[in-house]
Amino acid sequence: RLVSEVPEDLDVALLAVTAALRAGDTDTARRVSLQVLTPKLGSTALQAFLDRWARYGPPRGFAAEAARLAASAPAEQKIVYATYLNRTGAPAEAAQLVARNASLPVTAENEDANVVLATSLALRGQNDAALQRFNQVLE
Repeated sequence: RLVSEVPEDLDVALLAVTAALRAGDTDTARRVSLQVLTPKLGSTALQAFLDRWARYGPPRGFAAEAARLAASAPAEQKIVYATYLNRTGAPAEAAQLVARNASLPVTAENEDANVVLATSLALRGQNDAALQRFNQVLE
Protein backbone atom coordinates (compact mmCIF):
# COMPACT_ATOMS: atom_id res chain seq x y z
CA ARG A 1 0.00 0.00 0.00
CA LEU A 2 2.81 2.39 0.83
CA VAL A 3 4.22 1.93 -2.67
CA SER A 4 0.89 3.12 -4.12
CA GLU A 5 0.99 6.21 -1.92
CA VAL A 6 4.58 7.11 -2.83
CA PRO A 7 5.15 5.55 -6.27
CA GLU A 8 8.21 7.67 -7.03
CA ASP A 9 10.11 6.36 -4.00
CA LEU A 10 12.16 3.52 -5.47
CA ASP A 11 13.74 2.69 -2.11
CA VAL A 12 10.31 1.92 -0.64
CA ALA A 13 9.39 -0.14 -3.69
CA LEU A 14 12.66 -2.08 -3.55
CA LEU A 15 12.18 -2.80 0.15
CA ALA A 16 8.61 -3.93 -0.52
CA VAL A 17 9.74 -6.27 -3.31
CA THR A 18 12.54 -7.67 -1.18
CA ALA A 19 10.27 -8.25 1.82
CA ALA A 20 7.56 -9.83 -0.31
CA LEU A 21 10.00 -12.19 -2.02
CA ARG A 22 11.64 -13.20 1.24
CA ALA A 23 8.17 -13.92 2.64
CA GLY A 24 7.31 -16.01 -0.42
CA ASP A 25 4.69 -13.53 -1.64
CA THR A 26 5.58 -13.44 -5.32
CA ASP A 27 2.24 -11.93 -6.31
CA THR A 28 2.91 -8.77 -4.29
CA ALA A 29 6.53 -8.64 -5.43
CA ARG A 30 5.41 -8.97 -9.06
CA ARG A 31 2.72 -6.30 -8.69
CA VAL A 32 5.08 -3.79 -7.07
CA SER A 33 7.84 -4.56 -9.57
CA LEU A 34 5.55 -4.03 -12.53
CA GLN A 35 4.54 -0.62 -11.12
CA VAL A 36 8.11 0.67 -11.22
CA LEU A 37 9.82 -1.24 -14.03
CA THR A 38 9.23 1.19 -16.85
CA PRO A 39 11.41 2.20 -19.81
CA LYS A 40 12.15 5.44 -17.94
CA LEU A 41 13.71 3.65 -14.96
CA GLY A 42 17.48 3.94 -14.78
CA SER A 43 19.56 0.85 -15.42
CA THR A 44 21.03 0.83 -11.91
CA ALA A 45 17.59 0.82 -10.31
CA LEU A 46 16.36 -1.81 -12.77
CA GLN A 47 19.32 -3.99 -11.91
CA ALA A 48 18.56 -3.65 -8.19
CA PHE A 49 14.98 -4.90 -8.68
CA LEU A 50 16.02 -7.78 -10.93
CA ASP A 51 18.79 -8.69 -8.50
CA ARG A 52 16.19 -9.11 -5.76
CA TRP A 53 14.19 -11.40 -8.04
CA ALA A 54 17.28 -13.46 -8.83
CA ARG A 55 18.33 -13.71 -5.18
CA TYR A 56 15.04 -14.18 -3.38
CA GLY A 57 12.48 -15.14 -5.99
CA PRO A 58 11.65 -18.57 -7.30
CA PRO A 59 13.79 -19.90 -10.16
CA ARG A 60 12.68 -18.17 -13.37
CA GLY A 61 10.06 -16.47 -11.19
CA PHE A 62 10.10 -13.23 -13.16
CA ALA A 63 11.58 -14.43 -16.46
CA ALA A 64 8.39 -14.17 -18.52
CA GLU A 65 7.69 -10.65 -17.28
CA ALA A 66 11.32 -9.62 -17.76
CA ALA A 67 11.30 -10.83 -21.36
CA ARG A 68 8.00 -9.03 -22.01
CA LEU A 69 9.18 -5.76 -20.43
CA ALA A 70 12.49 -5.94 -22.26
CA ALA A 71 10.75 -6.09 -25.62
CA SER A 72 9.80 -2.40 -25.33
CA ALA A 73 12.81 -1.30 -23.29
CA PRO A 74 15.65 0.90 -24.51
CA ALA A 75 18.91 -0.86 -25.50
CA GLU A 76 20.61 -0.12 -22.17
CA GLN A 77 17.80 -1.80 -20.26
CA LYS A 78 17.78 -4.77 -22.64
CA ILE A 79 21.32 -5.54 -21.45
CA VAL A 80 20.14 -5.55 -17.81
CA TYR A 81 17.11 -7.72 -18.58
CA ALA A 82 19.22 -10.12 -20.65
CA THR A 83 21.76 -10.43 -17.83
CA TYR A 84 18.91 -11.30 -15.47
CA LEU A 85 17.58 -13.89 -17.92
CA ASN A 86 21.03 -15.46 -18.15
CA ARG A 87 21.21 -15.61 -14.35
CA THR A 88 17.83 -17.27 -14.06
CA GLY A 89 18.16 -19.99 -16.64
CA ALA A 90 16.76 -18.36 -19.76
CA PRO A 91 19.85 -17.84 -21.94
CA ALA A 92 17.98 -18.32 -25.23
CA GLU A 93 15.67 -15.43 -24.35
CA ALA A 94 18.67 -13.36 -23.24
CA ALA A 95 20.42 -13.96 -26.55
CA GLN A 96 17.31 -12.89 -28.47
CA LEU A 97 17.20 -9.62 -26.55
CA VAL A 98 20.76 -8.60 -27.34
CA ALA A 99 21.35 -10.25 -30.73
CA ARG A 100 20.51 -7.11 -32.68
CA ASN A 101 22.92 -4.96 -30.67
CA ALA A 102 25.69 -7.59 -30.36
CA SER A 103 27.11 -6.90 -33.78
CA LEU A 104 30.66 -7.39 -34.97
CA PRO A 105 33.18 -5.94 -34.90
CA VAL A 106 33.00 -5.28 -31.18
CA THR A 107 33.02 -1.57 -30.32
CA ALA A 108 32.63 0.39 -27.12
CA GLU A 109 28.94 0.83 -27.97
CA ASN A 110 28.17 -2.87 -28.39
CA GLU A 111 30.64 -4.61 -26.08
CA ASP A 112 28.11 -5.15 -23.25
CA ALA A 113 25.67 -6.77 -25.67
CA ASN A 114 28.45 -8.99 -26.97
CA VAL A 115 29.42 -10.08 -23.45
CA VAL A 116 25.81 -10.97 -22.65
CA LEU A 117 25.51 -12.86 -25.93
CA ALA A 118 28.76 -14.75 -25.25
CA THR A 119 27.46 -15.67 -21.80
CA SER A 120 24.18 -16.86 -23.32
CA LEU A 121 26.08 -19.02 -25.80
CA ALA A 122 28.18 -20.56 -23.01
CA LEU A 123 25.12 -21.26 -20.89
CA ARG A 124 23.55 -23.09 -23.83
CA GLY A 125 26.64 -25.25 -24.25
CA GLN A 126 27.92 -23.50 -27.36
CA ASN A 127 31.37 -23.15 -25.85
CA ASP A 128 33.39 -22.63 -29.03
CA ALA A 129 31.12 -19.82 -30.21
CA ALA A 130 31.09 -18.32 -26.71
CA LEU A 131 34.86 -18.39 -26.44
CA GLN A 132 35.24 -16.85 -29.88
CA ARG A 133 32.84 -14.03 -28.94
CA PHE A 134 34.56 -13.42 -25.60
CA ASN A 135 37.92 -13.25 -27.40
CA GLN A 136 36.51 -10.69 -29.83
CA VAL A 137 35.35 -8.57 -26.89
CA LEU A 138 38.81 -8.76 -25.32
CA GLU A 139 40.72 -7.83 -28.50
